[in-house]
Amino acid sequence: MYEGELKYSIIYAEINTVSSERISVGILFSDGDNVEMRYSKKKISAITDLMEPSRHKYLKGTILSMSTRKKIKTESDINYLVRYSNNLITFSKLETVRLSPNDKNKDKLYKMFVYSN
Repeated sequence: MYEGELKYSIIYAEINTVSSERISVGILFSDGDNVEMRYSKKKISAITDLMEPSRHKYLKGTILSMSTRKKIKTESDINYLVRYSNNLITFSKLETVRLSPNDKNKDKLYKMFVYSN
C-alpha cells in the first residue's frame, strides 16, 4: 500500500543542440507541498570535456544556484521550467508515480534516472 504520490522531473544538460544529445544531471521531486532538487556533481564534472568551457561553467552555476537558492517551490514552477528551454538545461514534463514520497523512493528514482554509484 502506498501513501500519496510522488512527482518528478528530470533535469538534462544539452550536450549538443544540433543532434539533441543530452545527459540527465539532476531531478526535481514534488510531493504536492514541497519541491526537492537532487543533482550529481560527479556527472556534471564528467561532462566537462563534452561542452565548451563557457557553457559548462554556466551549466554548473545554474544548477548550483537552483539548488542553493531554492526558488523552485511549487509544481507550477516546475511546469514553467518544462516549457522554458535555453538550449543548455531542459526539464522533462512532470511525471507521477504511485509511490510514497519518502527518501527511499526518491533515492530509487534518482539512481534510476540520474546517477548510481
